[in-house]
Amino acid sequence: MVSCETARRIIKEDDPYLKIALANDVQIPRECECEILGKLLEEKGEFYEPEIRQNIANRRHISEECACDIFSKLARDEDEHVRESVASSENIPEECACDIFSKLARDKNWTVRANVALNENIPEECACDILNKLASDEYTFVRSSVILNENIPEECACDILNKLASDEYWAIRESVASSENIPKKCACRIFSKLARDDDVLVREAVEDNPLYRILCRKK
Repeated sequence: MVSCETARRIIKEDDPYLKIALANDVQIPRECECEILGKLLEEKGEFYEPEIRQNIANRRHISEECACDIFSKLARDEDEHVRESVASSENIPEECACDIFSKLARDKNWTVRANVALNENIPEECACDILNKLASDEYTFVRSSVILNENIPEECACDILNKLASDEYWAIRESVASSENIPKKCACRIFSKLARDDDVLVREAVEDNPLYRILCRKK
């Protein structure tokens, strides 16, 4: 841990590597953490400043007193790599997570949207809306990322995965066919549809899926 005095001195110095290191998960005393991170976010016009903001987005801990404010600012960052890091974060407070993830699910960059689709820490109260939207994304990688999310709420998992099982792109349907995270209550219905797919690789993925063999294959 650095002291508040040391952290303030680093902020005033011209050494970019010290500032990058300070942003990169160095433990900062609680009484000055928000102040220090706020000043690091204000670094402008330097070649290294996007890396500072990305490091802040990747921090394992940010004080609850300023976390929502910091993540909200980073979610609007001009640098796509910073927004990608926010979209992957496990540390966004629940009280602002829905607003932040909803915004990032509409991001112009598909890699940001894909990171949201993969994030298993989206609050349940908004996860269905966000993941359902991303399951209709124009980019196949975003849609396939939804399938890989192991924390789709049960209340909407069947609808989302059933929609993806009818996707126009065969690789998306194959990914659903290979998934072992389909809820039991709709697994056989989805597998039955995919077992009749026009693409042989999709049909083979169903046959190879342990969940299908356990739940649905006739003895």
